Amino acid sequence: MGHEQKEPLDAERLVFFSDAVVAIAITLLALDLRLEHAHDPITFGDIGGMWRKWAAFILSFVLIGTFWKVHH
Repeated sequence: MGHEQKEPLDAERLVFFSDAVVAIAITLLALDLRLEHAHDPITFGDIGGMWRKWAAFILSFVLIGTFWKVHH
């Protein structure tokens, strides 16, 4: 029988932990995307008025995703 080389369990746990941290960080980014003064039917103007928050969300998402991709 062949002996397969396996990575230590500690390294695998570290990868799973870092994946979980990234997932939580990206989830927390979305908590700030609330409509403050929305009309009864939500319009594109309501959403477009939040362009700064959307830009910050997208930039942060891309940066966190890039760091995660480089990590793997």
